[in-house]
Amino acid sequence: MVNGVAAGGLDFNMRFPEDTTITAGEVLVIAVYTTSGFFTTYGFYPDFDTYASHENSPAMGGTYGMAYNLNDVDEMIIFYYWDGSSDLVQDIDYLGIGIENLTYLDKTGVIIDGPDGDSGATSAYLKDTAVASQPLVAAPGNGQSLKRTDFNEGTETLTGRNGMFGHDETSEDYNNTFEVADSPTPGTL
Repeated sequence: MVNGVAAGGLDFNMRFPEDTTITAGEVLVIAVYTTSGFFTTYGFYPDFDTYASHENSPAMGGTYGMAYNLNDVDEMIIFYYWDGSSDLVQDIDYLGIGIENLTYLDKTGVIIDGPDGDSGATSAYLKDTAVASQPLVAAPGNGQSLKRTDFNEGTETLTGRNGMFGHDETSEDYNNTFEVADSPTPGTL
């Protein structure tokens, strides 16, 4: 729950296997449903899928024992890091797709009492970009995909915020750092 808005019934968390790493310029392909469907469409297996459908693609451990899908409207993908003991997570990257209700994209001042045995010690998130100032990217159409075009994340605020190394992931101008690709080619930059 962020700013009083609870996660919806179809929201989910996925966890990369513990030994997963990605280096600058590297691409990991994640099928957001089954590996078999991905293979049928693109002719190769993804690095991961969200549904343990093939031995060539380890599943990312999910919060529910089911497959997931993105419907191209009102979707949010957030990559974050949690050390397993701190109250707060650190943002790595955000992507809002066709979002109409933005109230949950700002966790400014949200207070969390994490997994510390309920000791009463709480932590508060730092300031995020105000919701009204968060530019979002339009949902791609059928057969299209979003492709990152600026790997430096544009003019994103780089200090004093909730992300890794102090970045403000909510300040990225997605309209200038992503583009719609008409013929998606997973695994390419």
